[in-house]
Amino acid sequence: MSVLLCLTGCDEQEWAQRFKQHLPNLDIYCWSDPSVPNNTQLLNSLTHLVAWKPVDECLQKLTSLQAVYSLGAGVDHILNCKSLPNVPVYRLVDSDLTNRMSEWVVLQALFHLRQMPAYMQAQSQRQWQPLLQPAATDVTLGIMGMGVLGKAAAKHLTALGFNVLSWSRSAKQIENVKSFSTQQQLPAFLKETEILVNLLPSNKHTHGLVTMELLQQLQSDGPLKAAVYINGGRGATQNEADLYKALTSGILKAASIDVFENEPLAADSPLWQLPNCFIFPHVAATSSPITASKIIASQILSVEAGETAENLVDTTLGY
Repeated sequence: MSVLLCLTGCDEQEWAQRFKQHLPNLDIYCWSDPSVPNNTQLLNSLTHLVAWKPVDECLQKLTSLQAVYSLGAGVDHILNCKSLPNVPVYRLVDSDLTNRMSEWVVLQALFHLRQMPAYMQAQSQRQWQPLLQPAATDVTLGIMGMGVLGKAAAKHLTALGFNVLSWSRSAKQIENVKSFSTQQQLPAFLKETEILVNLLPSNKHTHGLVTMELLQQLQSDGPLKAAVYINGGRGATQNEADLYKALTSGILKAASIDVFENEPLAADSPLWQLPNCFIFPHVAATSSPITASKIIASQILSVEAGETAENLVDTTLGY
């Protein structure tokens, strides 16, 4: 029984050292090791894959795979792989990762609430320009997607005084949060929302959901004078051409976007040029080798013991 790490864009050796501490009785291998990709005998013996954007070549060669474990909260980077075998997929639920996402969402909400884009522009022009400062209690913020990340963000935002709404596949009971659910209640949710936070998973129901038609339904006459869009969830849930149109037409006052359908965002994307679009390179919540390795190691040990580990993914829902 052994573990392979296939972590695109990550330091596999650092992660390997962490996993060896938690799994001393298992062999740990890295796809980036030049000796691994062509070692057919080794690859045929590997039973566990820890993955972040795994390459299809890797998945094709793992004939004895028992389970795949995501290095992040999302699993679309795994489920979208053409060569993914029919094995259980487990997602990462880590309080450290959850807290990082809450920090980023709160940061962006306050950034737009306190008119920071306008003050940055005024500073660039050496203008002393006091602006109206709405209070958090004056603004309604709606969160799409109320999984672990959405619930945590809602808790922090309500503590700051925001009027928080939620929209999700099924109704949720969350203290101080007004809940909407199903497609039928989406228009009512959008009508009340001035700052829209997208923390949706990527699946067939959410793909391309955020369109011009949706954004036009957001509240446009609130204290901020136009709607704001924040996405720390999944890039595939938004139509980027429509985001550009919304940001240049006044439908959206501004946007903070951490995720895109194709990453890295292409250099010729028109979103780069917009002064009211704040682009982040998928860094809202990064997994810590210290905490995540321990959690994933526990999942692996559960599977080794013949059990179903925590946070098994429903592949039809994407979470």
